Amino acid sequence: MKNVWDLCKVLENPHRMTLLSEIYKSREGGGNVGWLVECMNGKLEAPAVTQYLKQIECIGLLRRERCGRYVNYYDDMREAAANVRDVAALIRSEIMASGSYDDRGMFRALMNAFRARVCHYLLNGGNADKRDICQRFRHLGKYLARDLQPAVESGLLTEYVGSYELRIPTDPVIRRVIELAA
Repeated sequence: MKNVWDLCKVLENPHRMTLLSEIYKSREGGGNVGWLVECMNGKLEAPAVTQYLKQIECIGLLRRERCGRYVNYYDDMREAAANVRDVAALIRSEIMASGSYDDRGMFRALMNAFRARVCHYLLNGGNADKRDICQRFRHLGKYLARDLQPAVESGLLTEYVGSYELRIPTDPVIRRVIELAA
């Protein structure tokens, strides 16, 4: 479970992204479940925090250490694949620079492999008409608008009467995820 899509699926959840941000911002480079529950201000209970941390650990962004009764989670990307480390490092730098990572829905729009591949195709080609996209990706035309709607709503794609155009993202994380979608 160590590829960019797994990373995106795990981090598209705002609670998991918040937990990871808190760990990145902590002075010790980590924390335990109790501390993270306090950081969430009652939005999540300990079992949910534990489950989310295990999911983040599974993709290789955190490591877990038991210390008596407590389990501490630390920032650690040694186990992550190279492309996951690349995207995660960009996310970390954005969090450290601004204190949060606000993706305006673009990150969630890329969670669908079809949308991400279409964005990758448009990144290299500029724009394409709807018929070309349907033929290239073997997609039914009647569902194209519905399937690409989240990317249009997030501002990633612009829909014209007969075509789609990618708005080149300035966010380095979004751009790197699109570049890795093949």
